[in-house]
Amino acid sequence: MARCRIRRIDNCVMPESQITYSLERRLVKHLLLIVLPMLAVMLLLIHLGMNSVMREFVLSRLQHDADDLISSLEKDQNNRWQLIGDGLPGFYDRALSGHYFQVALFDSGDIVARSRSLWDLNVPTLQLTPQGSVAVREYPFSDSQNWLIWQQGFSKQNQIFSLWIAEDIAPLRYRLYRFEALLLLAGLILVTIIYVLQRILIKRGFDSLRLVRDSLEQQQNGNDVPLPALIPLEIKPLVDSIHNLLQQSLTRINRSRTALGNLAHELKRPLQQLNLYVERTVDPVQKKILLDIHQSMLHLVETQLRRARIAGAPSPGRCFSPQEEIPALVSLLENIHDKKCSFSSSIPKVNLPFDRDDMLELVGNLMDNAWRHAHGKVSLVFEEKPNQQWIILIDDDGDGVDESQFNEMLQRGARLDEGVHGAGHGIGLALCEDIAASYGGNIRFGKSALGGLNVQVSLSSGNLSLD
Repeated sequence: MARCRIRRIDNCVMPESQITYSLERRLVKHLLLIVLPMLAVMLLLIHLGMNSVMREFVLSRLQHDADDLISSLEKDQNNRWQLIGDGLPGFYDRALSGHYFQVALFDSGDIVARSRSLWDLNVPTLQLTPQGSVAVREYPFSDSQNWLIWQQGFSKQNQIFSLWIAEDIAPLRYRLYRFEALLLLAGLILVTIIYVLQRILIKRGFDSLRLVRDSLEQQQNGNDVPLPALIPLEIKPLVDSIHNLLQQSLTRINRSRTALGNLAHELKRPLQQLNLYVERTVDPVQKKILLDIHQSMLHLVETQLRRARIAGAPSPGRCFSPQEEIPALVSLLENIHDKKCSFSSSIPKVNLPFDRDDMLELVGNLMDNAWRHAHGKVSLVFEEKPNQQWIILIDDDGDGVDESQFNEMLQRGARLDEGVHGAGHGIGLALCEDIAASYGGNIRFGKSALGGLNVQVSLSSGNLSLD
């Protein structure tokens, strides 16, 4: 049984992973679950109805022949009972023809008339009174014959007789079974035709859904493709919600980045005034304190501006394309740091199933740190692992970090490069850790083969968090 982890967000319980299913297959499955039982019930009703009709038809014929037998039974000149006339069909005279009769006296059981078709067969006859009592039953005479028997008692000229008459219904039942088999075959063919037509109709009905899906996929790949104009009413609220969500997300991100950029720019003027005030300060102790404050605030402003340039224009919902984004990111880092490094990379040609803005924030911050501390070499490698796992390796040939400080690097606000001009303010790595955690991953540090720091980021596209 599939298991799903649950995360509570804003007082709402939401699953971390969801089970997907095919709506098309479910509709076809439900169609078969409805049609097949209906076909089975229909065939059962036809079987019971046709068997009942066949039985009633044979019994009516036996009753008709019984009336003819009773009317044909007369005494001859020797005062013996016998059948007079040619009122009975000829098949009673053919041996084992499947049509049989026998008439016996009620008191003595002596047989007064029997069909030639019985040949030397002896059949037990029930002793029935003539008060209209009738006995009907089936008797499996042999593997090839199944008799339907009609028995009744009657009186004639003050004598009581027992009449036994039967017909082999095996040929009729065989024809009935053959007809039912053909009917079953026709039903299965009809169900198959309905199944195929249903799938065709469902596929045609889902064409509009595929257009919406293709449009969203192209938007994720960075193409400015509008949603299709023809959308079914059943999914139009969902499509409108997705479209509005993307637009709102884009608007909010733009507004936040614009506000942050404006704030950073506005802070430059007070910082310049603070720098002038520091230069006029005579007390060396106070001057050092003010200079440290000025440098810290300046680094904060520059870092925020640099992060905004790395992230670029927001594209919520768009997939990350390393082939497209990494070269532009390298060129931007060279301009920002005014330093060229020997850059080596192993980049997949496919789009990664992660949000572009998150990946630019994550990879951009880590490469910015590597570029800033590298002496001349930076390496970036993407590795695909089983179970939808991705590993990102970033190496540099800088001075590196002592192993005892690896855990401290991810603490928000911690800085291990206080004396480095242009160093970050200690939030970038913590943000990277948050982004990795949102994709079910983490960040690890180690010694690089290049001599500096190795950063290993693990991400999972099949275990996306909702926070």
